Amino acid sequence: MEEPQVFYNKDQKYAVIDNAVPTDIFENFQAFFMSGEPEWTIGTKTANPELYVETVYKGTKLCKPDIELNNIQGNVILLADSLQTIYFGNPNDHFIARTHLYQPLMSGLVRYLNPLALIRIKINVTFNSSKVVELGYHQDRVSETGEFDHMMNACFYVNTCDGYTRFLDKDGKRGDKVDSVANRLVYFPNTVRHAGTTTSNEKARYVVNINYVPRYKCPFHEFLGKEFMLN
Repeated sequence: MEEPQVFYNKDQKYAVIDNAVPTDIFENFQAFFMSGEPEWTIGTKTANPELYVETVYKGTKLCKPDIELNNIQGNVILLADSLQTIYFGNPNDHFIARTHLYQPLMSGLVRYLNPLALIRIKINVTFNSSKVVELGYHQDRVSETGEFDHMMNACFYVNTCDGYTRFLDKDGKRGDKVDSVANRLVYFPNTVRHAGTTTSNEKARYVVNINYVPRYKCPFHEFLGKEFMLN
């Protein structure tokens, strides 16, 4: 396998790697999750369904079911840290780690993410809509004390489609977008607000979402600057 090239955007604070894992590992992971075998948990995609009206149905009077169109997402939790579950989840939940599903994939990705600790790994599926809908901007973890400011997020795209991840720039305006391309990895600090989308040219958009803490002075994270690296 040819060594993948890493593209760094120091201004908007993200990095992109294409062909991130070997083809055989990727195709096995893709084949399973795009089959009928996984048992998806269906939940709400965004807390602001009015976004759909603004972006897709401008000026059209809609009833509530129409406003909720595509405001759903499926997910499979691959790893959920027990402490995160205690603090942020249902107290009746249990520690989850489906290592047989993500271990080969993560073995390929950790060479770039170089995590000191993994907080959560889940795979999301966002369904087809007639037009690509850009969903709500958010941070994966939010705290008034800033305890998640040095957590990293990563998105690994399982299939190619016309969906994407878009970032807000330092001025709070819509910035760069990273297209959903199969076997592409993008990673960025949790402080960077970002949004996902639906897809209009495939049945669904599949993305692995990874929350992690990188190792001290990791070379793949140096582009974030000394302030990030030294804390």
